[in-house]
Amino acid sequence: MDEMISTSSAGPSAGQKSIFLRFGKTRVRLGVGDDAELKLVGNSVLFKGEEIVKAEVEKVGAHCPEQAYITVSKSCVMGCKFCLLPRMRPQRRTIPEIIDIIERANSSIKAISFTSGVLRLPEEEIENMCDVIKAVTNYGLPIGVSVYPIEGCSIKLKKAGASEVKYDVQTMNKKIYRMMCPKSSLEERVEGLSEGVEVFGRGNVSSNIIIGLGEKDEEVICWIEELCEIGVIPILRTLEGEVAKGKRPSPERLIYLASELKDALSRHNLDPTKAKTMCLACGGCDLVPFLDL
Repeated sequence: MDEMISTSSAGPSAGQKSIFLRFGKTRVRLGVGDDAELKLVGNSVLFKGEEIVKAEVEKVGAHCPEQAYITVSKSCVMGCKFCLLPRMRPQRRTIPEIIDIIERANSSIKAISFTSGVLRLPEEEIENMCDVIKAVTNYGLPIGVSVYPIEGCSIKLKKAGASEVKYDVQTMNKKIYRMMCPKSSLEERVEGLSEGVEVFGRGNVSSNIIIGLGEKDEEVICWIEELCEIGVIPILRTLEGEVAKGKRPSPERLIYLASELKDALSRHNLDPTKAKTMCLACGGCDLVPFLDL
């Protein structure tokens, strides 16, 4: 059963054990715990004892199905309040450690994806990530990279062998951003996204927007339009865990915002289902337009 269990090591769900269920084209990541409202019996998902759907429990490559999705630097100096990495002991996986993870997952993966905190300096992190990418290009798989962007990093990552990038804005409300991400720059993230599209092309760049930090729906819709217009695919990520002044959004709110995202993607001819790496290719944590709705 261990090959079916995933543990996140970055982002809002860091530290949580999960399983991935697939029914039809839809994949869902569910947290594992004794107090869970849903129960899995065989292939039946039960709610209050009643079956709501039959689903396949998917084998995890590394972190998620069909990918080796690896956190390189497992700590971060940026101090984002919704992320566990700033509270973790400074550590960085070596290239031999990364290759060992890929080798153990190799028979079940279609892509290699990397994410990383900032161990010391963003510039150092980009250089290290380029070395990591170069070390795994021999697998002949698409490579996705999610890092904190700095000027010129997209060119370096593309030259090293990356296929797609994800630079997370987290929130585009400047007041909330300063409160939640006090040691980083929203402007630098947005500039990184524009540069990413220039280098990797429209639809090959994505960005998380965390829903539940106190933003208004009309703000989110504006951010969606702004990102889609420059060729970035927004990912609406649900806030998880206890964050000051944050609140997990309701299902109704998420469905509404995902529907608005779908409309914006259609207007700008962007298709998240074509992604080959990272969160869009997995889809277990988020509602993916054209796939889930």
